[in-house]
Amino acid sequence: MALTKREEVTQMKKLSILVLGILITGCAQAARPAHEAAMETSTARMVIASDGTVEGHSQYVTLGKVRTRCMEDPAASYVTATDIIADGNDLQRAAYQTYGNEVDAIVDANIFHVSNYAQRYPLFYDEGHFECEGTAVHFQDARVSRIAARSH
Repeated sequence: MALTKREEVTQMKKLSILVLGILITGCAQAARPAHEAAMETSTARMVIASDGTVEGHSQYVTLGKVRTRCMEDPAASYVTATDIIADGNDLQRAAYQTYGNEVDAIVDANIFHVSNYAQRYPLFYDEGHFECEGTAVHFQDARVSRIAARSH
């Protein structure tokens, strides 16, 4: 049975949309590894400090605050907040996503537990999640004279 002209056009539109969707998906997947590689390179060089200074870098430009969930691995058995901050991959990724590759360090890093008050009483340690926060900074060197520096 032959299709009407209208049905042919409708089928061609559907086929075109399907092909376009496949092409967009393919292009997005091809571009993703480059972005992931850039993020991995940038976060690998970031320093995390629980105080306001980083050894060897007395001047820096404050980019801004960063905050995210951290320690998402339920099998992790960290004992201290220092261990969690030192393994601050989530915090580094959040800083990169907010401020790009300008981030050299995260200072004043801290961790805290956010309780889920919808749970029953008494609250247990695992009824909630951990969040990490800090201040993303960019180290100032002699070549960066146009940016106002904050000295510490």
